[in-house]
Amino acid sequence: MENKNKKQRLMSPDWSETPTDIIEMIYKCLEFPDQARFGSVCKSWYSCTYNKPHLAVPNSTPWLIDDQYRSSQYNLFISPSHSQKDFKIYKPFRPFSDSFIYESIKGWLVIQSQVKVFIVNLFSSVRIELPPRTTMPDFPKSKGNNIVSGMDTPVTFTISTCVHSNPIMVAAVTWGGDLIWCKIGSAKAWKGYRGDKEYGNLTFYNDKLYAVTGDGTKVDIFRVDDESSVLFLLQSIDSMQPTNDLLVYLHVYLVVSNEDVLVVKRYYDHRRELRVFEEPTIGFDIFKVQENCIPPNLVNVDTLGDQALFLSALNCESLPAKECSREEGCIYFIDTFTRSNAPLFKTFSVKDRSLRNPLPLPNMEYPIWVLPRFAFTCNCTCRHGSTLWKPKKKKKYAKRKTNVV
Repeated sequence: MENKNKKQRLMSPDWSETPTDIIEMIYKCLEFPDQARFGSVCKSWYSCTYNKPHLAVPNSTPWLIDDQYRSSQYNLFISPSHSQKDFKIYKPFRPFSDSFIYESIKGWLVIQSQVKVFIVNLFSSVRIELPPRTTMPDFPKSKGNNIVSGMDTPVTFTISTCVHSNPIMVAAVTWGGDLIWCKIGSAKAWKGYRGDKEYGNLTFYNDKLYAVTGDGTKVDIFRVDDESSVLFLLQSIDSMQPTNDLLVYLHVYLVVSNEDVLVVKRYYDHRRELRVFEEPTIGFDIFKVQENCIPPNLVNVDTLGDQALFLSALNCESLPAKECSREEGCIYFIDTFTRSNAPLFKTFSVKDRSLRNPLPLPNMEYPIWVLPRFAFTCNCTCRHGSTLWKPKKKKKYAKRKTNVV
């Protein structure tokens, strides 16, 4: 009988007794999807790898995410033109009938409904509430002889993060081209800034907020005062490049790449009578913000160095190409046409200005790039890391289900 029990223990070992260093070694050898499911093996495996930044994959290939309204899951599509794997991931919140993904920034999803605004890290199931949309300042605009209100609807967002990618501040450009922002953890309402320009995109870098006009010809640099939460204009930079009047429809992005702030202009085919973001992309222009030269200027560049850009409809991310298994100096983007046609995954080479590799995505409607990142607690000067996390009851660890299926 004793030999029989010993044989059964050898055939079905207790994985919870695996040494910690062996668990960490296994964890570091896995790719991100397997790391996301790693903690579902048992309680000890979860506790050994939970909230360990040094064990996570540093930079992996961005995923495409598609939101199915009223569904309890998101559709994830990893590595277009490579392995092309599909995943399902549960929403870490109760789905609202009017909620949708607005964009993805540094691994955080911005979710909006008619009233609520919050950001979510899917892979760590962390949700951070932002002030409601009803607190956003409204700057009425004059249109002809009429004054039009309701221009406070946010168009594009950006997030300032600490070293562990915990959000510190969220800013947005409104439909009327104004700026709004809030500080996470302390703000009960959105603050607003109305200048003499209509902005089209924005980003944070080195504790400063960069905002570019809708035509991509001017960049304003701001500093947010922590005590008064007031936005101060530090510098304005104008482009010396003439605007291209032949290409009417364009969208501008601001992205930090290799410690440079870049303005990316995306041109659409103006001959087709379709809505913006539903027209085929025909090219890009990239400008580097040179704020320390005399005079400050936007300089056209024809290289991205060792970086690759990933463009969604409203946001742009820059990553080292080799670390995410992509080609250097290329822009990877999605062309969404009409609902009757599948979106196309395309590649634009900055060096030779060519479009290549169109790949249809038949199972998606409006895919968005999302960086696979975990959220980690921290004790840095942002003082917001500990407020993002709520302690979980120990009895839930053993019953924890995988989030990625």
